[in-house]
Amino acid sequence: MTPILRAAANVLFHVPDLVRYGSRPFREGAARPGDFSAALARGLRSFGAAAAYPPNQVFIGNAAPESLRDTPAPWFDHPAPGASPRGAFGEILPQAAFYALLRRADQFGLVMMDAARAPDPGDLPGPAAALLGGEEKEESHGEAEISGRIEKGDALSLEHEGERIGCVRRDHEADES
Repeated sequence: MTPILRAAANVLFHVPDLVRYGSRPFREGAARPGDFSAALARGLRSFGAAAAYPPNQVFIGNAAPESLRDTPAPWFDHPAPGASPRGAFGEILPQAAFYALLRRADQFGLVMMDAARAPDPGDLPGPAAALLGGEEKEESHGEAEISGRIEKGDALSLEHEGERIGCVRRDHEADES
């Protein structure tokens, strides 16, 4: 039997609550916590703004790459009119879907979620629904256990819309990631 690829799709996730863990935000946040955190929060965009960002529309197939030449810079100031998060080549998914997929893909038990606080990914179309198909993990971790891991420096907080919903714990002390 020879495996073949019959279809593919691009997926972009809009996950603003993880931006702070990027390399530069992480360094800047450590150097000047209050100032940088506030500036970072002001700079985050909504799901609608991310979906209407012209390069993202190109990525999912709703616009031709050449259309970017005619779009004035900076592109985030010129959202694509009538933008859809779903295109011919893929889709843009919200943070709640990312967390649901992260939880589903966690084979090693590193993602600890409080099921009562975890966001509902909602009704997702097409490929995203297929990725979430099947039985969902029922294991839930309480706020005390999650907070304890974070305070100990053993985990990074996962938040959704300003509320802690869980954490990602490290697996080995020598592994910074």
